[in-house]
Amino acid sequence: MTIALPRQFVRFVAVGVVNTGLFLVVYLGFRLVVSAGVATVLATVLTTVTGTSANGKMIFDSPVGLRHHVKSMAVTGLGMVITSAAVDTFGAGRGRLGELVVLVMASAVAGTVRFLLLRYWVFGSLLVLAPAAEEVEAGDALDGLPDVLRDVKQLVDVGADPVQRGQDRQHVVVEVR
Repeated sequence: MTIALPRQFVRFVAVGVVNTGLFLVVYLGFRLVVSAGVATVLATVLTTVTGTSANGKMIFDSPVGLRHHVKSMAVTGLGMVITSAAVDTFGAGRGRLGELVVLVMASAVAGTVRFLLLRYWVFGSLLVLAPAAEEVEAGDALDGLPDVLRDVKQLVDVGADPVQRGQDRQHVVVEVR
């Protein structure tokens, strides 16, 4: 089952709101016994795991394994870089309110980047341009694919449809699970 992009994004935002609430509760719980920095790291790791599981199952209709969690942690790190850099660069000297405005805007950008990376990298399909049928010699149908795709053992679905707009190539969507 594939959900349309706008509906996926709305569901992603809903999961994000719930996960943010969970983050606050976990952070406050850890804050009773550890420093703010340690509480932030622990709450971030735990809610990244819960968010990845929820997004994979509820939004991207994908089983969730260790590979997904590792990639999602990298995406979370990127989000932290985006928000930190934005606040350091654009929030400095603007007062607390200006700093919060920059933080909210940067968080929205980081959230959008997170959604796109989850959709297309963490849980997504790989889109590869392959030679058109007439470019592939008769014989093995995989001859025209790049070696890396021919050698992959975990292919779930390979489909080739003509690319619209008059291009002479076909696209191959490869879902690796």
